[in-house]
Amino acid sequence: MNTNITSIARVLGLTAALLGTALPSTAAVVVYTDQASYESALGASIASDSFNDLALGDALAGPLARQAGSTGYMARAVPLVPDLGAEDFYPVSPGSNTALSSNFANATMVFDQFSVRGLSGQFFSSVLGGVLQAGSLNLVLVDQDGSFNYNLASGIAPSFLGFISNGNISALSLSADQPVGDFSYAAVDDLGLSVTSPVPEPTAASLTLLGLGLLLVAKRRRS
Repeated sequence: MNTNITSIARVLGLTAALLGTALPSTAAVVVYTDQASYESALGASIASDSFNDLALGDALAGPLARQAGSTGYMARAVPLVPDLGAEDFYPVSPGSNTALSSNFANATMVFDQFSVRGLSGQFFSSVLGGVLQAGSLNLVLVDQDGSFNYNLASGIAPSFLGFISNGNISALSLSADQPVGDFSYAAVDDLGLSVTSPVPEPTAASLTLLGLGLLLVAKRRRS
């Protein structure tokens, strides 16, 4: 290998170590479980749909045309098998806030007709009356690279999740794993859709430039 190329490679490795990061991976989506970290990476606060305008206690016929900040989207309930009311939603209130859940436990909630860089929300499982319970949720995001699956082991409090894509997220599906002999309903609150470009992590190009700079400094010192 050329001596200069070898030196640059070594400098890049040292630079990445000093920055506490690695060269970018091929993953299209980065997952955040802390809201502050997500907003910092996003470069903006979250504009979300709180669902507080929805009335409690009654099924809500879907699909729903909704708004998260300045971004519009559609919400649909896709049942496992067709049935009366299987495409409806059911607003729940496990605390002081209203959240959106499906009317049928085995229905998948689909949020689409948007194009954003960041998607976030408070996700949880509940029993029939909306009371929180521990459970397992399946989230599937769609961006320009295909689908990205994430399994959330939810506890007895809503769990924050934020996703930032290096492209454009265009859909999210949310469903709950059904426990043996019982029912579990997936729910989401404060669904955030952000078109703001995320603050980029150090890229291969920026590391290369920094590495070349360090190499030039090293050459000057040797001369």
